[in-house]
Amino acid sequence: MQIEIYATGESIHGSKGKIERLVRRVLDEEGRKLRAVNIIVTDDAYLKDLNRTFLNRDRSTNVISFDLDDVSEIYVSRERADNEYDLYYYIIHGLLHLLGYDHRNVREEKVMHEKCVKYLQDE
Repeated sequence: MQIEIYATGESIHGSKGKIERLVRRVLDEEGRKLRAVNIIVTDDAYLKDLNRTFLNRDRSTNVISFDLDDVSEIYVSRERADNEYDLYYYIIHGLLHLLGYDHRNVREEKVMHEKCVKYLQDE
C-alpha cells in the first residue's frame, strides 16, 4: 500500500514515519486493506470548501475523508490540530471513516473516539 503525506503551506506537526506506522497498524488491526492513502494537511478554509462542495455543509471541520476507489484521501486541518496528538487523532479518525465507521449518534461517536485513543496509546 502506498501512503503519501502532503502539507500545504506550513509543515506538519508530526512525524511522517509515525503517520505511516499508524495508518498501517490501524488497517492491519481492523483487517482492512486500501490501495493507496493520501493524507493532506491543510487549512480550515480548504476543508470548508471541501465540506461545502462535497457534503453541502457550509462550515470547516477537523477532518474529511474520501474513498475514491484507487486512492483514499484524508484531509486534516492544521489549524484544528494544535499538537502532534491531535494530528494523529484526526488522521486515525479520518481513516476510520474510510473503513465505514461513523458518528451519527452518541454510541457510534464513542466507538470512534475509543478506537482513536486506543491506537494512539498503543503507538
